Amino acid sequence: MSKLTNKTHSHPVKGTQGYSEALDNFIQTTHAISFKELHEAIIDFIPCHPSSVLEVGAGIGRDAYEMAQMGHKVTAVEPTPIFSGHRKTAI
Repeated sequence: MSKLTNKTHSHPVKGTQGYSEALDNFIQTTHAISFKELHEAIIDFIPCHPSSVLEVGAGIGRDAYEMAQMGHKVTAVEPTPIFSGHRKTAI
């Protein structure tokens, strides 16, 4: 079971300028490629047994969701509030 907690900050995070303008394209691109295909180079390093996973820069939470579906306990951190309305939640 995974729980994604939404904590936002009112100030912009350095290095994230332009995210809001690219949000729709980012979401479409994220859904257009499978988790396995995107992470082909590192997929063998993702534990096969349930583990604790920290994802920093979680965006819309797609990877956190996929890892939770694999049985991992996922803590996903995303410093930019624009993604909060687009996150997936694993129950």
